[in-house]
Amino acid sequence: MNAVFPTTFRLNHAQFEDMARKGAFATIGRVELRGGVVSLMAPVHFRHSVVKIEFAQLLLDAVRQRGGDLRVLDEISVLCGDRFVPTVDLVVARKSAIEPTLDGPLPIQAVCIAVEVADTSLSDDLGEKMRDFARSGMTEYWVVDVRGRVIFLHAEPGEDGYRTREVVKFGETIAARTLDLGFSTAALLNV
Repeated sequence: MNAVFPTTFRLNHAQFEDMARKGAFATIGRVELRGGVVSLMAPVHFRHSVVKIEFAQLLLDAVRQRGGDLRVLDEISVLCGDRFVPTVDLVVARKSAIEPTLDGPLPIQAVCIAVEVADTSLSDDLGEKMRDFARSGMTEYWVVDVRGRVIFLHAEPGEDGYRTREVVKFGETIAARTLDLGFSTAALLNV
């Protein structure tokens, strides 16, 4: 009798974290947990890196000028649910919502804005990943489109996606929907 084995094993975030800590993904590159499945992430190309660094600097400057309880984090895993632990390019998080002893992914409750920079991943970042973020209750989700030279701002999450979406062109001023935070994106015109 032939045994039938599933072709996909669904993991929860605890199993995923345990595997990561034991080095299970060390030789395969960047990964994230999506729908309980370990997913390989796209390689980071030159334009993605340049735009991400410029955008991160703009975000950092705006957060510092605003002052208060916010912090910008880079390339961090966010615990959005038992089977959704994406690695997010940039996040704006509340310092007060982060436990000083945190040793693992950032809880979604600490995140005010999740930012993905999309070069080769635009269809996913504006598709299934966007819907996953919305279903998990991510308050605000931005996608920086490297090739299209625009930023998509999403707010008001729901089961089918975000109820509001705004498009900001590189060079225009961007303003968060859920925070008192805004800045010019003029520096992106030079990348």
